[in-house]
Amino acid sequence: MVTLFVQKYIYDYTTPSNLIDFYANMFDVIVDKHNKTKTGLQSQSKSGLNNHDLETIWTRFCFDTCIKNLLVFEPTQYYVLLKSTIEKLKWQDRNIDVQALADDFQKYVCFILQDGQKLTFIHKSIQEFYMAKFISTLLPDKAEKAI
Repeated sequence: MVTLFVQKYIYDYTTPSNLIDFYANMFDVIVDKHNKTKTGLQSQSKSGLNNHDLETIWTRFCFDTCIKNLLVFEPTQYYVLLKSTIEKLKWQDRNIDVQALADDFQKYVCFILQDGQKLTFIHKSIQEFYMAKFISTLLPDKAEKAI
């Protein structure tokens, strides 16, 4: 988490005053840092999705995995969860390549790590924040049901 704190500071030269400020633009912080390491080339997600769409999928994915109490999963389970997330968002017509999307969250956004034969969130608080962010986008009656 200290590394993320430093990356956020380098990104916008501010220190967050609370946890929401810390996590609020973490997606952009990580992607921007990733792009800057590519020697002047503007990197693009493997799936071809823009950052907003990636974050939309990510928040729903975090919600789905958190309510199932999943922090660590097998690669095949990861693909199934991502496919399910796309279906729940009703984005099947976008023909998103699930394997490319999985790669984006591991190598472009870097919120999922390979740990031996399993995959895991870089930190449980990342999963929890983006789960909460997803709930905050729901209408009050749907949010109550989700909680």
